[in-house]
Amino acid sequence: MAGLLAGYCRWHEPFDPFSTRRGVTLNRTADFPAGGMLLIGDSTVERLHLPTLCNLPVFNAGLSSARSDQVRPMVPELLKRLRPRRVVTSLGSNDLRQGRAGWERDVAAIAPRGAIIVGISSDGPGDRAAANRFLARLAAERGGRFVAALPVSKTSDGVHADAARPRRVETARRRCLRRQSALMVAMKTLQSRNEVATKPLTHAFLPFIGPRSCPVV
Repeated sequence: MAGLLAGYCRWHEPFDPFSTRRGVTLNRTADFPAGGMLLIGDSTVERLHLPTLCNLPVFNAGLSSARSDQVRPMVPELLKRLRPRRVVTSLGSNDLRQGRAGWERDVAAIAPRGAIIVGISSDGPGDRAAANRFLARLAAERGGRFVAALPVSKTSDGVHADAARPRRVETARRRCLRRQSALMVAMKTLQSRNEVATKPLTHAFLPFIGPRSCPVV
């Protein structure tokens, strides 16, 4: 009898179309190095093709068409397995499109401390200005950064980056790394000659060689 009741309950559980896809995403972590960059989101993430970003390997955990509550179940295990150095989230658009209330709680549960939180495109239903204000506050509370969504003019459909954008981001990243290398060489050369004090020079160069100087999205 207990077995029949358990089977009945499982049969009548709400269908979760993303259960299999969450499992596949978690399975991909087996061969991925720890300490990289973890991207969590919907199609705005899944459609990106970025093997590395800011010299970190990128794990793409995007689920196209997913709401934040459909992404949330896999996040604790992703963080546990990957131990990422940086986390970027891009969620909320599908929640607003489907008129789902309470999505803010799920996004808040997903974004760890220090996360980079990407805003929602202004194109589409729902109060997107209010949603972005919430995301900006959340980023500040978590000690992270808020990054505004792409302007509609730079998207292919009002939401997603156009096909050329990943190449532009990678080009910008390479320029960033070359700039960092040149500035580090210059700084060490000047310090070795005692031409300037170490502390003021390091402070002046920090915006260009610091950990947040490379493009993120």
